[in-house]
Amino acid sequence: MTSLLNGVLPVAMVLFVACAAGSTGSDTEDLEQDVIPVLVRNNLTPPTAITIRVLKPSGTRVVLGTVPPRTARTLRFKESFFESGYLLVAQTTEGTEVASRPFDLFPRSAVEWTLTTNSLAVRTK
Repeated sequence: MTSLLNGVLPVAMVLFVACAAGSTGSDTEDLEQDVIPVLVRNNLTPPTAITIRVLKPSGTRVVLGTVPPRTARTLRFKESFFESGYLLVAQTTEGTEVASRPFDLFPRSAVEWTLTTNSLAVRTK
């Protein structure tokens, strides 16, 4: 039994090191493509905290987070299947909603939304 372990253990260690050295990081890159940064500039008047949601083309609403008054915050949205027709929705503490124009997402997208002008831009990160 000891000779079997002495023979298997070195082979297992060599295989482990070879597998770790052969990793290209493509899995990490794929995951980063799926995370969309969404920069929200909350410059509404009167100043109010807002909750940001993304409305997916399927109709599903996903809460991204909150943005305090008079601040900009980058929220993160994880999406692995990219489509056309997303909307951002900001809801104030009083319940008023502001919706963005529809937009498309693609791998390595980055979104910027300014609330006072309701201007939205989608760029490549």
